[in-house]
Amino acid sequence: MFAYEQFRFNQMDESFVANDQTPTMLQCQLTNPLKYNMTYTVVIPKGIQLASGIATTETIAHSFSTVYKPLYASPLMIQQELGELFTYIQESSIYPEIRNASKKAHIWLGTISDPNATGFEEMTEDSTNYYAVTQYVTYESSLRLCQQLLGVLMRNEGALPGYLLSQGFTLGDLTVNGSGNSNKQMIVDLFHDRLKLLQPDVQYWKDQLLNRTKRGYASPATGSTRKNTAGPIDRGLS
Repeated sequence: MFAYEQFRFNQMDESFVANDQTPTMLQCQLTNPLKYNMTYTVVIPKGIQLASGIATTETIAHSFSTVYKPLYASPLMIQQELGELFTYIQESSIYPEIRNASKKAHIWLGTISDPNATGFEEMTEDSTNYYAVTQYVTYESSLRLCQQLLGVLMRNEGALPGYLLSQGFTLGDLTVNGSGNSNKQMIVDLFHDRLKLLQPDVQYWKDQLLNRTKRGYASPATGSTRKNTAGPIDRGLS
């Protein structure tokens, strides 16, 4: 539980820096604990007077995000799954996708998925389904991240997105330094191939969570009994 939250402003303007030339510390008292998975913004209006007697000359806004939770996979696990593709995933999208997949795992297991809700229980390594959960979250997150990047490629007509062109693009034996449609199509095809590989793994570990792989889960289809039909000709001796 947080009682206070501190923010340090490093603008080297005398309006924000105390007389001893050290950054000013602002202390904010919170009425409620901060929630997980939230973005907060602290706004300091113009004219607020600091302890040193200096007043702010403009409004200052400072935004921050709280801890993502739950997280049942790590970027390293996703990197091991995606290999070279991981280089082209934007860092800001990794943890949100891991969080979303982790919450989905709770939903499949029939447990509370919101870490801010009463009764939420975070799974630990000794939980019954922990390994299956980590595998599901890894593949589900990898799938969603690939879909995001594929969407970026599809939305940019002709050329590749700038952040991909700036570093080039290398996948296996394929190296792309230009922006032609043919190069882009090859990359799109590679991502489609990766998605085809990920989808069965996502389904497999989802089935594990739902106990769909247990013996007797799927009842074999039985042939219907045919009625009111003639039987075989009697071959007995009269």
